[in-house]
Amino acid sequence: MNGMTRATGRRLLASLLPACGRWRTWLAALVLLALTAVGLAVPYRHWRAEASFAAAEDAYRNARLVEARERLAAYLQSQPNSFAAHLLMARISRRARYYDEAAIHLDICEILPGPADEVTLERDLIQTQQGDLAREAALWSQARRRPNLAPDIFETLAQAYQKNYLLKRMRHCLDSWIALDKNARAHLERGWVREREQDHHGAVADYRQARELDAAAAREARLKAGQALLFLKKPVEALAELEPLADEKTADPKIGLALAQAWHRLGRTDDARILLDALVQEHPQEFAIVLERGRLELEQGDAARAETWLRRAVEQMPHEHSAVYALSQALQRQKKLAEQAKLQKRLKDLEADMDLMADLTARLQNHPADPALRCEIAKIFLRSGENREAYLWLKSALRLDPKHAASHLALAQYYERINLPAIAAGHRQQAGKGRPTP
Repeated sequence: MNGMTRATGRRLLASLLPACGRWRTWLAALVLLALTAVGLAVPYRHWRAEASFAAAEDAYRNARLVEARERLAAYLQSQPNSFAAHLLMARISRRARYYDEAAIHLDICEILPGPADEVTLERDLIQTQQGDLAREAALWSQARRRPNLAPDIFETLAQAYQKNYLLKRMRHCLDSWIALDKNARAHLERGWVREREQDHHGAVADYRQARELDAAAAREARLKAGQALLFLKKPVEALAELEPLADEKTADPKIGLALAQAWHRLGRTDDARILLDALVQEHPQEFAIVLERGRLELEQGDAARAETWLRRAVEQMPHEHSAVYALSQALQRQKKLAEQAKLQKRLKDLEADMDLMADLTARLQNHPADPALRCEIAKIFLRSGENREAYLWLKSALRLDPKHAASHLALAQYYERINLPAIAAGHRQQAGKGRPTP
């Protein structure tokens, strides 16, 4: 019996040994697999983080700032002490006009190992983008020495020149940018300058070039090209630019208005009227739409209906010459001569301000550092009720001369108008201490 038991035990052990061997093999394989996974996890996370950073850089270069911000935020979660990432986030924040956030990331850069001159340059760009041209010469020097950063510098300088309405400098900056980098944004901005230089054909060429360079810019470029072609009295070409945007005609009042204007000029007055009525319903405070609706009735010979629309336009923008002039025409056609005579006096005052504005802005191109010119431009905006524009011009005058008395007085008027008497009193006090305009 014992012999049989021992034999059975030996047979059982013999049968189990292969199974135990297989178990040990599987266990070893699982341990090896686990160790391999652990070993690969670190490089995988690193690869994924670096991919996020590369994607953020690409989005930044192509002005997809929301995407760039999201990608870089993901990278910073795993690499919170990356100088390059904080510097790039500062650049993204600046271009998105989050200046305080940009400054915070630059503060972090200053305590991390990295080139200090990159931080200094970015701080200069933040100030310049807000209209301060104190670092203008230094930035041009940087653009010449560091062509890889020149597009960023040119974009920033162009915005500063636009804020200061220095068209010649802005045009030179954009020409330099385009010579270096065929950028859609540069062409869009140069088109804006060309329109103000009365070169509308050149503007159309720039807008079309922007559309070809970047599909993401096509919508804006088509709209701007269509508007410029309408000014040139080329409604057929304008319609060709605008029709691909027609699905947005009621959602975007600018697109809808431009389409209605093209149809109006092509004799499709019923289509234009229907679209304008729909736009008024969707966007009742859009002055340009109300004005166009009145003009359409005026051109169709219904002066009484035109008057209703044009009065509404003048109520919205009482200092807008085009609206006052159109209302004057509607009154004249109805022989409402007494009221029309009052409007004629207002038109003369508005035309005098328009002529003065043209003279001041022309002089500004040659004397950009003259605070008196900027102050006079601001006063015209104050007279026309455009308080925000007036404020920006006065602030630019005081950047040039913090003690310019006339600018402080005009700012006092601005703050009184928006019911901030304490701040107004402060500017009146500053005016008393300042230098009078010669």
